[in-house]
Amino acid sequence: MASELRVNTLKDASGNNSVGLSTVAGGSAKSWNHINQSFVVQDSLNVSSTTDEGGNAPNTWTITLTNAMGSVSYAVSGNCDGNANRLNAVDYTSSSAYKCHLYVAHSTSSGTGNIANTIVHGDLA
Repeated sequence: MASELRVNTLKDASGNNSVGLSTVAGGSAKSWNHINQSFVVQDSLNVSSTTDEGGNAPNTWTITLTNAMGSVSYAVSGNCDGNANRLNAVDYTSSSAYKCHLYVAHSTSSGTGNIANTIVHGDLA
């Protein structure tokens, strides 16, 4: 049997440090993923698949969300391992997918050997 808990505010055990549920829901990441050296998702939340774009878009992959965002007005941030590499979200394909590009410093390689992570904030549909 499913249960339901309805509250307006959360407080710590001593009754201090309250926070409204709207802050918790609105401020929580809606998706995140950890991509290994082969651009395969190793751990994630709300990610159904990744597609290596390859060919005309080296170092670029599309990340598809399991549950779509409410619109294309969402934020994606990320990081990758050292060597002055940078991870940038380059295109909000739709409310259910976005493309990311890994810029490999001083290299035109495919980025193999690099690890990347992205985080999505915004409203779910």
